[in-house]
Amino acid sequence: MMYEELEKRIPGIEYKDFEAVEPLYNVLNLDKDDFAKIAKAVGVKKLAEKANRWRELQEARTMYRERQEYLKAKEELTALHEQKERLVKVIRSYRENYGD
Repeated sequence: MMYEELEKRIPGIEYKDFEAVEPLYNVLNLDKDDFAKIAKAVGVKKLAEKANRWRELQEARTMYRERQEYLKAKEELTALHEQKERLVKVIRSYRENYGD
C-alpha cells in the first residue's frame, strides 16, 4: 500500500507512522480498506508500536538462529581440530616406527 492510499482512508496520518505500520500491512495481507478499519479502530500509533515489537521479535528470532548456527559450527570446528590432532599422532607414530 502506498502512503497516499492510506492517507485517503485515514486522513492526517503521518508518513513516519505509515512507515511503521506498512510492514504489518504486508504481513497481515489484508485488503486496504480492512487494514485501514483496523488502523482506525486500534489507532495508528498503537499499531505502529505493535509493528515495531513484531520487528524486534523478527530480529531476535534471526539472532537466535544465527547464534545456533554459530555454536554448531564452533562445535564442528572443535571436533575437526581434535580429529586432526588424532590423525597427526597416528602419522607421527607410523613414521617413527616405519619411516616415510
